[in-house]
Amino acid sequence: LNRLAFVARLQQQADEAGQLVKAALALLDPQDAERAYSLLVKGALALDARDWTTAADCFSQAVDMFRESGDRRKLAWNLTNLGAALRKLEDYQQAISCYSEAISIFQQVHDPVHLAATHMNLGNVFLKMGDAEEALANYRRAELVFYQVRESLRLAIVYVNIGMACRFLQRWQESERALLTSIELLDKLDQPAVAANSMEELGLTYYGQERWAEAIAQYEKALAAVIRDGAAQELRQSILAN
Repeated sequence: LNRLAFVARLQQQADEAGQLVKAALALLDPQDAERAYSLLVKGALALDARDWTTAADCFSQAVDMFRESGDRRKLAWNLTNLGAALRKLEDYQQAISCYSEAISIFQQVHDPVHLAATHMNLGNVFLKMGDAEEALANYRRAELVFYQVRESLRLAIVYVNIGMACRFLQRWQESERALLTSIELLDKLDQPAVAANSMEELGLTYYGQERWAEAIAQYEKALAAVIRDGAAQELRQSILAN
């Protein structure tokens, strides 16, 4: 039931996922270690609903239970989830602590893909804190692994982040190259919101160089991509604001 709930969540079927988790919890004793997975799914659903406080609470409880059960891989996984919620709550130091512990565990259990994803998420925290150099160093670590294992979507996303960090550092050519690579990768995937985000970032990179016509062209392409994804209204407002 827990795993079926997680699949439902990935399919954006939040109500079904919530009912499945509820059914799973009804079968479990209060101290049963399997409750940690239920909390994982509940936290993920709260994250999707932008309820950062509830998400952090669920992930924190799951972390404690996985720590007690000795399941180090799931502990690290939930530390990254908790870090994501804490980043949204702007508790950056605690988020860094969660990601750093997760990185250590993923290194020990030899999980390079989740290790790379955690470096990418840690980079996002540093970027939020204004440390673009440290963010870029983490993104580059993630880029190498995603390229090696052909994780096309994650590679495209990390190139968006690399482009953003390079833009903050006014390393315009690196920013443009990363974002164009991201857009090229996304052409082969059905991810209009991610593509729109990449185009918006490329527009900002052109804007920073006073390449006005090129910036406008990218914003218009980004808006066209957003229209294909009706859920991306916040991104649409961001593009229009530019």
